[in-house]
Amino acid sequence: MGWVFAALGSATVFAFVSVIDKRILSAHVSGFVGFSVIVGALQFVMVVVAFFIGGWKDASTYAIFLSALSGTFWGLGLFAFFYGLKILDVTRAVPVFHTFPVFVAAFSVLFMGEQLSWLHWAAILAIVGGAGLVTMGQEKTLISGNAMLGFLMVLLGSVGTAGGTITTSLALEEMAFWNVFSVRALFLGLVLFVPVFHRIGFYQTLLILRTRKSLALIVVTEGPVVMVAIYLTLLALDLGSVSLVSALMGTRPVIVLLITSVLSLRPFKLLDEIPTRSTLGVKLTSAVLVVSGAAALSVV
Repeated sequence: MGWVFAALGSATVFAFVSVIDKRILSAHVSGFVGFSVIVGALQFVMVVVAFFIGGWKDASTYAIFLSALSGTFWGLGLFAFFYGLKILDVTRAVPVFHTFPVFVAAFSVLFMGEQLSWLHWAAILAIVGGAGLVTMGQEKTLISGNAMLGFLMVLLGSVGTAGGTITTSLALEEMAFWNVFSVRALFLGLVLFVPVFHRIGFYQTLLILRTRKSLALIVVTEGPVVMVAIYLTLLALDLGSVSLVSALMGTRPVIVLLITSVLSLRPFKLLDEIPTRSTLGVKLTSAVLVVSGAAALSVV
């Protein structure tokens, strides 16, 4: 049961991060590229912290390669997700992004020899389907850019995350926990940091560094908070089946919906994503499906 709590904890913390990221991208930074660069730099700090906690233990070249590949996949997935999140409402982007459990389940059965019962598949589809319902009936307001391109980038981010989840699980079978954490963070950081060498990335990064409030918000959110979320993610993958863990992490869209609804209320008014009366039934159905699927996975 430890993997269940770790996966749900990861989903909850990352839900808060997604909402704050949306706020940062829409109100505090001029572009997602500079934001990605800062996030990448903070991953390098996590490498040092992880190395300090766990040291370095002997590992095969294959294990190191898997960890590096994991970080690369996660980095590419996050970069694509940040692009889509800049364009789309957070309650639209996150459900599309969290279709990745289906990709993970299919790959793990076909290539990793995992055995899933019909109840497992039903629970996975309930979670993904329920998360997808969150997008129905929302106002089609965009912050900027093209909606179709935004959805495509988020979907590509989902595929990248699926690849990262699978390779992380494989690496944890071959390598010490904190070593996987550090190598993964190193390569994830490199992928997100590379755009600083482009003039647009450099300019956007410079603007963020000159704005203390924006920089502080990014550092707190993408530093210690994200490190806790990553720790819970890796812990869940270390303890449980990759397909079932990823499915439970798919509860994140419903948590995002709850958070955005609260933050859109008059006392806060940080966002403008209150569910209307016409969409309330859809939202409740979505919540029931996701919670039912999560409950089924935790007992089978």
